[in-house]
Amino acid sequence: MHSITIHLRKSKTSVFVKKFREIVSTHFTEMDVEVCEKCNISFQLMNRVLPTNGPVIEGIDPPYQIDDVVNISCTSGPSKPTAHMKWFINDMEFPPTSESRYPAIRHPNGLQTTRIDLEFKIDHSHFYRGEIKIVCMSSIPQVYSSTSEELVIGDRGSSINPYHVSHSAPGQKGPVIEGNLPWYHVGDLVNLTCSSAKSPIPVHIRWFVNDMEAKSEHLIKYPTIRYSDGTEVSSLGLRMKVEHYHFKSDELRIKCTTTLYRMLTMRAEKTLFRYNQQNSGFHTAENRCAGTKYIPCNKNCIS
Repeated sequence: MHSITIHLRKSKTSVFVKKFREIVSTHFTEMDVEVCEKCNISFQLMNRVLPTNGPVIEGIDPPYQIDDVVNISCTSGPSKPTAHMKWFINDMEFPPTSESRYPAIRHPNGLQTTRIDLEFKIDHSHFYRGEIKIVCMSSIPQVYSSTSEELVIGDRGSSINPYHVSHSAPGQKGPVIEGNLPWYHVGDLVNLTCSSAKSPIPVHIRWFVNDMEAKSEHLIKYPTIRYSDGTEVSSLGLRMKVEHYHFKSDELRIKCTTTLYRMLTMRAEKTLFRYNQQNSGFHTAENRCAGTKYIPCNKNCIS
């Protein structure tokens, strides 16, 4: 935990950090403390370290012939959190059966390196315009912002209707919880839907029940709604029965949190060219690129 002194923006019911920027993230935080102009806050810093180098492909051993086996590996640059790795051939993702994944290697400085292997036999179906393009892609999520809405339900003897509490920075649109009933008793079915605000960035939704993440069997996934302006709305349902233990603290708190991610993508590329029409051998060329995108980088990568 780290303690800092920071100027805050006032709100009638809450105090918001005006803006907190990590290495690559913009983060809004809400705290239930007394309104003040200057407060001493203790919180846990989310340490994110981006790789200084892109992934590296090793094991290419040209020339190759038809029916030869390609057995190569790809290693990410050290980072935190761990990079997610994928293999592509001619812009199509390889099936997982062709891949071998290894546990991340943790370095003394806390950073981690990921390795993924690929093995396949060359055949004519792998060619596109006389070449085979093999790409190793590494992706690291970067939290852009996180907002939530909470539904608070009183205990069994309470006469207070369920009410909503928004945990969003001023001016920031958060998720919306719909479907709650005016009253809930033990044995009743909770059937709620949480929908994100419109966003051009993919949104990840999570449900929490009394600050514990909801069980997967209680979640209902709905299709993402995409609009012509490039934005989208994501929705996730929660369906569960109210139990006695939900009211241990005199109230049941159900929270929906939406998190927006940007993806840093880096790639290494090897191309096997057919260099002689009378000979099925191939030589290689290499290319690397990196970019910050919402989808795997391809044509728009920065060399």
